[in-house]
Amino acid sequence: LVADLRNITESRIGNKPIKLELNVDSNLPQLLIGNAAKMYRILMNILSNSAKYTDVGRITLDITGDRIDNENIMLHIKVSDTGFGIRDEDKPKVFSEYARLKDATNQKIEGTGLGIANTKKNVEVLGGKIWFDSTYGAGTTFFVDLPQKICSNKTLEEYKNEKEIGNKKLLNCSNLTALVVEDNKVNISVTKRLLQKYNFKVDYCYSGKECIKKVKEGNEYDIIFMDLLMEKLDGEKALKVLNYLNKVFEIPP
Repeated sequence: LVADLRNITESRIGNKPIKLELNVDSNLPQLLIGNAAKMYRILMNILSNSAKYTDVGRITLDITGDRIDNENIMLHIKVSDTGFGIRDEDKPKVFSEYARLKDATNQKIEGTGLGIANTKKNVEVLGGKIWFDSTYGAGTTFFVDLPQKICSNKTLEEYKNEKEIGNKKLLNCSNLTALVVEDNKVNISVTKRLLQKYNFKVDYCYSGKECIKKVKEGNEYDIIFMDLLMEKLDGEKALKVLNYLNKVFEIPP
């Protein structure tokens, strides 16, 4: 989960001079029982917010934990940035829906708004708590405590050592070509990064119409990663056209 977050956050940072640090305590249990989807949204919203409000410096994610007992652990998550910070008068609005905060240059930009409001709801649904500390002009730190059940007493360090051995057998797709069809440049960048470790040859385009054009031109693809919701021609309609062209691609269940 943290590895995926790194790829997406780096793409959101883009060319800004920001160092991203992700630190996970290697003594944490390798496997926990919890809601992975909500956990992902919680961390993604906070990290995206930091990337949005930070122009230079550092964004740091730290995850540690304290065992409650043999079956449960309290995760301590901290996300710090050297961004604009939050004015004192804006602090009560941070967890409000559709809040719009002013940045350090006094210009209104897209606020923490619904993302952070939903983050608080997700944290509370999981039985945790969230709070923050911010100094205007210097940066903001969000804190999240989340209880999780322990599924394995094997530590992350032990798992990492085993995974390094397993990675030697990682699927090699260097003889395969993938097409990424997505109308969001950030999502294209993220998908390309994820495919790199499998050595795919990657092509991309920004619409269903462009995808069809590439296939008509004789380009051959072994797999297509296609956004189903695109303005000009959505993924399902594009798939039907491809099948009419006798290029059979199936959506996996």
